[in-house]
Amino acid sequence: MRLAAIGTGKLGSAILRGWVTSGQLLPAELTLPGRFSGVALAAELGARVMPTNRETVVGAEVLLLAVKPYQLVSVLTEVREALTPECLIISVAAGVPTSTLEAVLSEGQPVLRVLPNTPAQISASASALCRGKSATDSHVATVSRLFSALGLCLEVAESQMDAVVGVAASGVAFVYLFLEALTDGGVRMGLPRPAARQLAAQTLIGAGRMALETGQHPMELKDAVTTPAGTTMAGIAVLESAAFRGIVMEAVRAATERSAELAT
Repeated sequence: MRLAAIGTGKLGSAILRGWVTSGQLLPAELTLPGRFSGVALAAELGARVMPTNRETVVGAEVLLLAVKPYQLVSVLTEVREALTPECLIISVAAGVPTSTLEAVLSEGQPVLRVLPNTPAQISASASALCRGKSATDSHVATVSRLFSALGLCLEVAESQMDAVVGVAASGVAFVYLFLEALTDGGVRMGLPRPAARQLAAQTLIGAGRMALETGQHPMELKDAVTTPAGTTMAGIAVLESAAFRGIVMEAVRAATERSAELAT
């Protein structure tokens, strides 16, 4: 699979490293533009380098666009004449709908949007994809395979992509905030900060894996560690008195609505 990539910042570089490391992409199949970050990444991965964006995409079967949202239309306008009609366009830019990309491209050009979150840097991403009007099941299967190599990847309707921002993209920061609070709670009760941080972080990892790997409802998993009049129930009572679940839901709502605002 000949893949061209434009955009080699933190997210684009993390995605490409993950694909090469996992064997989804051979270095010889990857072409990058000859900017400083692209040259450095190409040297690291063993990819090819071309002088311009337009030359980078010539002959590509897949084009990964990892540029800033405001750059997306201008980059596509620059390279569209060099694309084959069959080249699959993958955008990881937040807030730019597939219809905006399709309006720049030739009729029938397949387009997919993917929203990975920052743990893609360590191949632990939660990604969601949605398809443009010309994308087929085969295109979706290709993109799902690529992004599943970086973690979890699900297909959703494009109308749900702003909610993905609220749950997975912005949600990462909400989890870090909880991690910091859990760590501080341990320090408050006498644990050394390094130990509190490691215990809290591993607790989040373990809880997430339990939810994914067992398929059990979070309520069931919670109840399994909540004994009558026990320590966990004492802590849950405090969280519930502060409307913990309601506050988290409101945070997701606010992030979702802000994502929709930024897209208009």
